Amino acid sequence: MTRLSPRVIAAAFPSDTTLVHAVQWLRNNGYDQLELYTPYPIPHAEELLTLKRPRIPLVVLVAGLAGAATGFLAQWYPNAWNYPINVGGRPLLSLPAWVPITFELGVLFGAFAAVFAFLIGSGLPRLWHPLFELEGFGHVSTDEYWLTVTTPDSDVDSARIEHELVALGASRITALQESA
Repeated sequence: MTRLSPRVIAAAFPSDTTLVHAVQWLRNNGYDQLELYTPYPIPHAEELLTLKRPRIPLVVLVAGLAGAATGFLAQWYPNAWNYPINVGGRPLLSLPAWVPITFELGVLFGAFAAVFAFLIGSGLPRLWHPLFELEGFGHVSTDEYWLTVTTPDSDVDSARIEHELVALGASRITALQESA
């Protein structure tokens, strides 16, 4: 069974209101793989696209707890288990003395996890994308609004979406083929 590669339709819009109207129409007609490229954040775009909550906080929590456990075990093993030294009758398990290292390793592991989870989750660093080659896509950082719709590889469905996007006010439409 061969897997079809999805088709991406990119459309440029002259204003944010026409872009929002197009997104609402696409969402109402069952298209959920949408991406927006705008020069500034559009209010309520997250609700329009129904974005999932990122898992970065969970990754940071797990990595922070793992770092804290590593810091605690790195002090407990040599001081209380492997080579215990009784100095002046003090306890071998000296928790207050171990708090700074435990805390610092928890923060360090959590910070590294946050950076790497963000980079992996957002697909960065991306030095090239097929959208960068589109005529006029460079204006997305100043005065144009772009929308991409990912559809199955069906010419009938793609032609219907392209026709509707023109009716919704798209000034430019380009179909891209993504690699599988």
